[in-house]
Amino acid sequence: MNFLKIFLNWTGRYLEKSSSAKEIQKLIKKMKPIGSFHQLIRLGDDHDGGYVIPDDLKGVKYCFSAGVGNLIKFEEDLLKRYEIKSFLCDFNNVKNPRIANHFDFTQKKIGSYNDNQTTSINNWIDDKVENNQEEFILKIDIEGSEFETLLNLIGKHLQKTRVLIVEFHSLRDLRNKSFYRIFDNVISKLLNYFYIVHLHPNNAGKNIKIHNYNIPDLLEVTFLRKDRVKEKKKYISVLPLNIDHKNVKNKDDIFLDPIWHN
Repeated sequence: MNFLKIFLNWTGRYLEKSSSAKEIQKLIKKMKPIGSFHQLIRLGDDHDGGYVIPDDLKGVKYCFSAGVGNLIKFEEDLLKRYEIKSFLCDFNNVKNPRIANHFDFTQKKIGSYNDNQTTSINNWIDDKVENNQEEFILKIDIEGSEFETLLNLIGKHLQKTRVLIVEFHSLRDLRNKSFYRIFDNVISKLLNYFYIVHLHPNNAGKNIKIHNYNIPDLLEVTFLRKDRVKEKKKYISVLPLNIDHKNVKNKDDIFLDPIWHN
């Protein structure tokens, strides 16, 4: 009789296979950003709600923002500076009047299926864009649903996404073998279409030690479609960059270890 399993079951816990140190190291190296000849710029709020993206927006017509809350300065900057129209989607009943006045807002969850409360990422994009030849920005901050959403995102939409911004949640669970495989599959899928050009740890979370590697629990990742990069350069900056801002103003910032970018 396995008394450890009995005890864990009694306490509402369970045993799970762990990811190895080699797997964690491999994933970090896979996620190293590249340098390109597109300058990185910051759009949006001074703290949470601001993002660093490549200044390669000429010809981009739309932005799809999944998970916005009441923070819409990023989308307002796109409209004012680049005449990029944004479609917003959030399950919460947002109360910012500027959203209703300036943007197309859908009050639903983003997921991998469609019902009265949920829309799949593919259905949402297809409903809003009649011409599938138009390129767009895709920004995803949906509190953990990003994994199923990105795995569900079909090729024709990935091919028209010039810039992809994702906040990944709960990376502390990379110590879990099953979660590691899901996350690795997501990153591997995206790297077929994009290069990572920026990483920013959200200081609303904290660094988690996994096999002696510091992993930010919340990580904002900016991707640029591969055909927009004519020549890769070595990424030599310390992260966060000078143009990065802390998501939470009154908390200490989180810096990525050199293995993430050198």
